[in-house]
Amino acid sequence: MALFAICGFAFATMCSATRAVPHWTMTEGNLKKFDALGAQKKNITVNWHRGNGIPQHIKNRKPVGEVMYVNHVGGCGQKVSGLIQMTSKAAAFFQKAPEHPGRESFALPGAGGQQVIKDEGRSKMGEVKEAGQLRGKGKEPYVEVLKDGFWEVGCFKDAMLTTADKYGNNADQYNNQASISIALYDELVLKEKKQPMTPTVCFEFCRTVADMVYFGIADGQTCYCTPYYKPAPADELGCNQPCAGDETLMCGNMKGKSSVFEMHLCESTKTDLEETGAEAKEALDYFLEVSQLAKDLGDKVAASGAALEKVGGLSGAPGAGDMGMEAKKASKDLSQAFMASNDDYEKLLGAYKLSKDQLSADLSDSTEMIVAERAINDMKSTVGAVVSAAKKVHATVRLGFPPVDFAVFGDEPESGDGAAMRLKSLADGEDYVPDFRVASYPFDATYEAAQSSCKGPIIGLPMVGLGKDGCSAACEGTVYPDKCVAYSFYTLTGAEDLCFMLKDVTVVETFTCPEPSLLQKDKASADPAAAFCGIKMSEITTGYKPKGDWKKTDRCFGSESGMAMKNEVQQYSVPSGDLTMGSVTLAKAP
Repeated sequence: MALFAICGFAFATMCSATRAVPHWTMTEGNLKKFDALGAQKKNITVNWHRGNGIPQHIKNRKPVGEVMYVNHVGGCGQKVSGLIQMTSKAAAFFQKAPEHPGRESFALPGAGGQQVIKDEGRSKMGEVKEAGQLRGKGKEPYVEVLKDGFWEVGCFKDAMLTTADKYGNNADQYNNQASISIALYDELVLKEKKQPMTPTVCFEFCRTVADMVYFGIADGQTCYCTPYYKPAPADELGCNQPCAGDETLMCGNMKGKSSVFEMHLCESTKTDLEETGAEAKEALDYFLEVSQLAKDLGDKVAASGAALEKVGGLSGAPGAGDMGMEAKKASKDLSQAFMASNDDYEKLLGAYKLSKDQLSADLSDSTEMIVAERAINDMKSTVGAVVSAAKKVHATVRLGFPPVDFAVFGDEPESGDGAAMRLKSLADGEDYVPDFRVASYPFDATYEAAQSSCKGPIIGLPMVGLGKDGCSAACEGTVYPDKCVAYSFYTLTGAEDLCFMLKDVTVVETFTCPEPSLLQKDKASADPAAAFCGIKMSEITTGYKPKGDWKKTDRCFGSESGMAMKNEVQQYSVPSGDLTMGSVTLAKAP
């Protein structure tokens, strides 16, 4: 009687199959448990990063011209311990659906019984005939995929390694009444094609050998395929021999025990390609989107910093000039934010493109299946790093433009971001009366300055596009981990406005902007600009005063013609196309 084991959990693959009336023995109670488990898993978010960093506007995007489907839990995918006898009725059930060649590949009398051993001299791989095949040649390994997942059964002294070895070193001990033989990696695979042994290497070999359900690895490197395993009496020593190809994994021991694995066919690789590809696409879109915006904002901050540095120098305002120089330096935090994770992005993008190609490939072909599985593994191993990197870039973008989530992406702002929340209230139409006084107020409450500027330690990054009220609102909302006590705001010619949140004020500069004199006309004139430095009144009432000196300047900040101060939040959008910086280009995921 043939033996068969229901397919179980792979290390990283959840099987999918249609659960009709089962044709194997299972109690009604167990069926209910499986149904409950399936329902529970359907309600669990499978993708770990969904809801944990991917913005809502990206998750809401629908692929154009593609149909995405999900795995169904139930039947295939449940790990069942031990061996289950296959009745003739059940065998007939599994033979009814020959769409995938592996559906007819299970333990039968004569499995592995007819083999042709490899010929190194002729560079000819070995062959194995299917059970019951009377005519024709057998099939070489690595041609046709018959299984798509595996899980570890345990550590056994498997009698099959000796009593069912018809073609290997134990042929003199062969004794199998069902004419079954194991298939040995070393006897069928040419030396030039061999790889250091791991469970994956052995699986990729055995899943292409007809009628095999299990594989085992002994003494760290001996790989064999078998229709079933047969535990024999042995000592209690476990499988402690490192695999030749990966010393972090165990492959049997040197005392005759094997690490035994069950293979299964769930036909879920294409589903895994689509699901993992969908996760990868979200991560790629997220990273590229925030990186493009960060680069754009960084360029804006740099240009505004250069303009402020120039107008500060020409207006006799060294403090403002210094703040412009600080803006230019800080702009790199935005424009180069993506650089540290460029390699992870490129790896994920390559795997994603490969996965799209493999969706139309014949996955019953061993080479195509291996490519698909490598793409899945590369995507799964990289997507987390790309999402984490995107979150870091996103956080940097918020520092340069706090309203980005609602103003650019249409998402809700982070609840812990005080500046963004305050700006959202302002955008929603909340009445707003800034509670700030000009920076000279703590020195002389009666002094009226036409314009003012201040310098001090900056909180976060210089910000662009907020307008004066937006700048003051951002300062009001920033209390942790650093409290904003003052802000310095500039409207500039040919550049975006600049806003600096300050945790202290070390230099105060004021400008009276009198009628132009002949002396001023002889000097190089600055472009039109406007400046205001405000200190929170709540801080002033508790005794706060700038630590540095107050510098009064009897001239204008910028040209005599003056300039109206911007007061509206700018409408920014994500630049389209690829992102290029120097020799580095981030291509958009197709």
